[in-house]
Amino acid sequence: MLYYPISTVMANALAHFTICKITDVLLFITCVVTLSTLTYDRLVSPVAQPQSLMQGKTLSVSNVDWSSSKKTITLVLKVDCPFCSASAPFYQRLWSQATKRHVHVIAVSSQSKETTASYLREVGLQFLPTRHLSTRQIGVSSTPTLFIVDQKGVVLRSWVGQLSPVEEDVVLNSL
Repeated sequence: MLYYPISTVMANALAHFTICKITDVLLFITCVVTLSTLTYDRLVSPVAQPQSLMQGKTLSVSNVDWSSSKKTITLVLKVDCPFCSASAPFYQRLWSQATKRHVHVIAVSSQSKETTASYLREVGLQFLPTRHLSTRQIGVSSTPTLFIVDQKGVVLRSWVGQLSPVEEDVVLNSL
């Protein structure tokens, strides 16, 4: 039988304990960084994403005559959406540019007419005609969603989320 001095046994135990603790700490840090990144990307800074899934599909919104304009911008908004409110200055510019080019702009909301009208006044978009439809009925899972629709109601392009300045320019150039 071999006997090791107590100092060697203690040193080995301490080394093993230290390696295990370092591994645990590194694993914990990796988890925190990963979750933080996912949370930030998903909740704090949603980047507008082109929604190619809707492209080519017909948008069904009651009381909208798609043929009355060569294109129609459809904004799907929610009163409690901070990204919708943050996008209001762009929507004001969009409306201004669109009307100069004879492109209609409408807002679609799932909230009541009164709530939507109050919200649109609050963010300076009271001039937008509104339609009331659930986001599920229109095929939208997140707001804001912006559609560019042709004369037949077919979606030409769409974006979800708050637009970057580059994406805003893409929308304005698509009018």
